[in-house]
Amino acid sequence: MQVIGVGDNVFDVYENLGVAYPGGNAVNCAVSAARLGAEASYCGAIADDSWGKAMQASLRSESVDLSLCCTIKGGTTKLVRQERHDGERFFLGVDEGDAWAPFPELDAAALARLRGADVLLSSCNGKVESQLGLLDGHEGLLCFDFGEKEKYRTEEYFGKVLPHIDLAQFSMSGADDFEIREFLDAWPFAEQGISVLVTRGTAAPLFFFQGKEVRGVPADDRAADTMGAGDSFVAALAFCLSRRGWRHGQTPGTVAEIADALAEAGRHAACMCQCDGGFGHPYRWKRTVRAVIFDLDGVLVESEPYYVQQLIEIAARHGKTFSEEQIDSIYGSSDEHQLNLLRGVTGEDRTSIEREYNESLYEQPLDYGKVAIPGAEELLAYLHDSKVRVAVASSSHLADIRRALDQCGFARYVDVVASGFDECHASKPDPAVYNLALERLGASPEETLIVEDSTYGIQAGVAAGADVLCLRKQHGHADRTGALLEFDSHDEILRYLDAVLHPSDRTL
Repeated sequence: MQVIGVGDNVFDVYENLGVAYPGGNAVNCAVSAARLGAEASYCGAIADDSWGKAMQASLRSESVDLSLCCTIKGGTTKLVRQERHDGERFFLGVDEGDAWAPFPELDAAALARLRGADVLLSSCNGKVESQLGLLDGHEGLLCFDFGEKEKYRTEEYFGKVLPHIDLAQFSMSGADDFEIREFLDAWPFAEQGISVLVTRGTAAPLFFFQGKEVRGVPADDRAADTMGAGDSFVAALAFCLSRRGWRHGQTPGTVAEIADALAEAGRHAACMCQCDGGFGHPYRWKRTVRAVIFDLDGVLVESEPYYVQQLIEIAARHGKTFSEEQIDSIYGSSDEHQLNLLRGVTGEDRTSIEREYNESLYEQPLDYGKVAIPGAEELLAYLHDSKVRVAVASSSHLADIRRALDQCGFARYVDVVASGFDECHASKPDPAVYNLALERLGASPEETLIVEDSTYGIQAGVAAGADVLCLRKQHGHADRTGALLEFDSHDEILRYLDAVLHPSDRTL
């Protein structure tokens, strides 16, 4: 199912906490759709300032497609300034910078993609109303959030939007049922065949369609942060109803189906409200990064497929095979885990299987220089030139780590090397090797970023107290829970680190 958030992107800046969170209606909706399992995209304009780069990194880490976005060179990202005390937010103002990047003019290719999506989610904040007519003829749903401001509830504004949408959403916290019905009766929603969703904080949401009214379930008030709660609710509701067959020009379903969808949307929104900001991903624009620690296998060199193949061949010589789950467990694991796996599959004793494994590696030695990951050297050189200390911390043998760095030409950029096997006698997810690297770097976890690719490595980095950047791989199926952000290449990591090391000079 294709779901696209269309419109704005902002950073919600909590000044007193020194942290900001990516958001905006369209962004929040796209992330919710991705977490619900949809093929999610965001369509909008992203500035090329440090905030915009952080926005892109956050959305990529949530598997939100950005191919419908345009990057505005010299643009500035909108910042919604506020403070948060005891869970309550206090609005301070909006800072658009000198060159805020407004929603772009949609070209033919973008329009074709939008018209073909199952669900489009937009809002009054996205400033897209002038282009909604271009989407007429779309097959899926077009949902539009009118927010809570009166300026978006005028005859003129409704005239621009209502002819093109399927679901109108309003935030009406504090309003009772009578006030809501009185409001709806004053406008031609029913006459135009438009369904209406009214959210009102923790009170039960209401859904109106074809003269019928469906009441949802009151929300749990134990939220960590309600930022974007309405966005996550409508995204989940539209996803559920579309999955059950709702399309443009059709009925949204039976009362029972809508009631079930409202309940499901409520559960999703409650889950999202346990995240700080709209969906997490804190951006500390004032953070200090003094060191970066890299894993070796899978992060700087693509050696893991080589080791996996060696293990598969040894097992095959014994007439055995690995399951897919066992192969996945090899990525990011220690030699000890791999030998135990071999022993369990082949039934051989430890001594003989270790001898066979070592002989296999000796007969077919890996040339690390041939498996250096593209972009790794450029990233290391950038950090070295930026006076950021660099460490490599791996569960591998110390001799193998140093051989890999020498063969790839990386050694000149690396200040510290740590081996979990030889020096800590502990493998990831034990954080010992990262704690050793931090000690040798003379850096605190708060001033350090760790770059990892595996489940065990991410767990070890988190346990060491540092923020973890995950390099996503096509193999291994790593559980990336706990990683701060995810990236598809070293170039993306470099651009993110450049934004962190050289933050926007906008005064907050």
